[in-house]
Amino acid sequence: MLAGTATPDPLVRLLDGLGASGVPGRVGRSEVEAVRQATTVYTTMDLRYGGEVAADVSSGALRWAVSLLDAPMRADTRMELCEAVGALADRTAWTHFDSGRTHSARRLSTLALRTADEGTDPDLRAHVLLNMAAQIGDALPGEAVRLVESALSDQRVCGSERANLHAGLAGHLAKTGAHDDALRHITQAEKLAERGGDRPEWAGFLTAEHLDSIITLALASAGEDDEAIRRFEDLIPRMGADRLRGKAGRMIDLAGLYAKVGRSDEARGLADQAGAALSFVRFTRVTDRLATLHCCLIAGK
Repeated sequence: MLAGTATPDPLVRLLDGLGASGVPGRVGRSEVEAVRQATTVYTTMDLRYGGEVAADVSSGALRWAVSLLDAPMRADTRMELCEAVGALADRTAWTHFDSGRTHSARRLSTLALRTADEGTDPDLRAHVLLNMAAQIGDALPGEAVRLVESALSDQRVCGSERANLHAGLAGHLAKTGAHDDALRHITQAEKLAERGGDRPEWAGFLTAEHLDSIITLALASAGEDDEAIRRFEDLIPRMGADRLRGKAGRMIDLAGLYAKVGRSDEARGLADQAGAALSFVRFTRVTDRLATLHCCLIAGK
């Protein structure tokens, strides 16, 4: 009788003997679509619950997806599979980065770039370069600038991703001290964001709110504190539970700006709200930033 049977063995022992079925005899459209759907699922998980929740499960799916590349398939199927694997690798790299696993994040980004290069999606390749730049932007903003400029040099990249690139580039330029260049790219990002347009299937997260968030972060990096505060105050209430990771991050950004301009009570209140939001999110980078903010606020008393 199975129900209620007592056993001293851990539940994980029930998985003993289970293994992957191996590389399929031939890969077709169903496998490609499965990899695409995996990217959608883990993107949703990451945006809602944070990279620490999504990182390991996404890594397992990526391992399976990469194994498919060893199977025979039609040339056009292989191209589509490479693009699908590249998008999943890029998302997995970002979850590792958010989890503080910087070494594995960089390796996964290299995988994402190599597989994207085997496909024909310029938007994906550009986005991988943008995320690679974000991983090094604090320590090496000049190198980050070069990566994003390389992505922007491809004129095939769609308008929404170009807006994303211009905003990201502006933030890195601001960190190098190139204030006027940063503002110029912010203006370009806003123009492209206003136009809207189509976006790739894997880039469902590339919404108007996402672009507003990245542009506002660039404004904050450029020292445009008043405008950044105004925009964050407008943006944060519009971010729902499906973007809780990003919402918590933007709350900490705004709290930091409040502290910078002397609005300490508002900074403390918002930091507390961000802490409450993070009880539902596993996100090492933001948790560390919140701890740093609390230290600054205590020191500023």
